[in-house]
Amino acid sequence: MSSSFMLRQGRTSSLEADIWYLPESRQDQPDSLCLIGPFSERGKTLTARYPFRAAQLGDRQAWKVTVPEPSLWTPQNPAYYKLADSPEIIGLRDLRIRGESFFLADRRWVVRAASNSQLTERENWQAADLIPIQESFRLDAGQAATVAGKPFILRIEDPTRELIDAASRTAAVLMLMLPYDCSDEVRHASHSHILLGTDLTADHPIPAWAQFISVAESLLHTGWQPQRRIPIVATRRCNAENQSPVELRKMCDHFQADLDHGAEFAGLWLLPKALE
Repeated sequence: MSSSFMLRQGRTSSLEADIWYLPESRQDQPDSLCLIGPFSERGKTLTARYPFRAAQLGDRQAWKVTVPEPSLWTPQNPAYYKLADSPEIIGLRDLRIRGESFFLADRRWVVRAASNSQLTERENWQAADLIPIQESFRLDAGQAATVAGKPFILRIEDPTRELIDAASRTAAVLMLMLPYDCSDEVRHASHSHILLGTDLTADHPIPAWAQFISVAESLLHTGWQPQRRIPIVATRRCNAENQSPVELRKMCDHFQADLDHGAEFAGLWLLPKALE
């Protein structure tokens, strides 16, 4: 079997999860293929082998395995599965939208995040219940973050199909923030389980493809209202650089207190003034 392979997360719940193997060429036709897991650096796990079966995904030849009662990936328990005899791993993340809120593993989650270059204190970010916002991505670093349980949000100013596809394969990437005018061709490279959002300004309607939006506090203070029901992340421009995760978390909490109905927002994000 060649080294060109791809695992893709399919339908996922606490009851069962589908994982697809999509070969990149017709020559990659494995006689036997197994998924092994779960594994976790946070504790001992009882692993099992799950054989793939030939299946059809749209017009593509594929292989599928259904894992009963899967160990879902969360920052607290970063469980993952391995493709046998290869370095390929996959974390099964169940991050979804209900109404105007985010839910991770069936629990409402207000996503507090900040754009900050001081990412060496990743453990402190987790202790502060704060998610870093990054603007660059490497698949090897993303897979390492998946294993370590260190999530992040990815803002992409100049997206490509390859970048979006690679980021979608990484459980540690919670969300993708794409440009408002991102093309359909590029967006369609994303996988179904990853949430897509964009920044919204007063003179733009909410794009049909956006699953959530980020809105600046200056616009929120005008009494702006969305045209449809959708999770809204409130953003504040501030001096977020060189602040510790604990200080950034306090800034998020102050930001929430300054907003009318601050507890109703799906997220509170701090962005650097330099991006204005």
